[in-house]
Amino acid sequence: MHIIINENDALFYSGLTHLLNDIFCHQGYTPCYSREINKSTVETADIIIQSLRPGEAFLCYPALYYRKPSLMIGLVDDNDRADHYPLPLCANDRIIISRKAGTENIRRTLKQAWAKLQTDAEKARKPHCYGCKHRTMTSQQKRVAASFIEGCSVRHIAGKLALNSKSVFAHKHSLMRKFQLKNDHQLMMFLQIQRVKQSIIKHVGE
Repeated sequence: MHIIINENDALFYSGLTHLLNDIFCHQGYTPCYSREINKSTVETADIIIQSLRPGEAFLCYPALYYRKPSLMIGLVDDNDRADHYPLPLCANDRIIISRKAGTENIRRTLKQAWAKLQTDAEKARKPHCYGCKHRTMTSQQKRVAASFIEGCSVRHIAGKLALNSKSVFAHKHSLMRKFQLKNDHQLMMFLQIQRVKQSIIKHVGE
């Protein structure tokens, strides 16, 4: 059994592996683990566990296109849910679990979801991108976001982009609503994620 745990917290990662070993070794499986979500790991993964920061559930992850029928878990820091569709088609079956959930709740959720996957695996469709309506930023939102991540003030951004301050605030709040970001801290975390992703995509393309 191949399990991806895309999680940077070493203690939480260790706890998850112990829990998964306890669940699946009793069922006759031998779990093996990896951390990276990429084409080669996703192609063989039976379970994909991904740590999701605010807004990240709505982003496109091209590697997930190569998923076989698998159990996909998203870990969130609180009880927020990505309830407002659309989500990326490659991940719209993702089950959200709060990090604050008790061990027994997580165990029960994993066991039930795995049992359901075994029943429905033959019906599962291969993920595809056609018609996917994953959330993206408009060109103007990208320009405003790029300036925010550089530490520019609203007044500076307005002058640089030939906008008035109200328009800059409007683009900012529209972006936050689109990705369900609650405050400026979550916005900056989200923009950092976007910048890292774009850097990786650019590097791969070179």
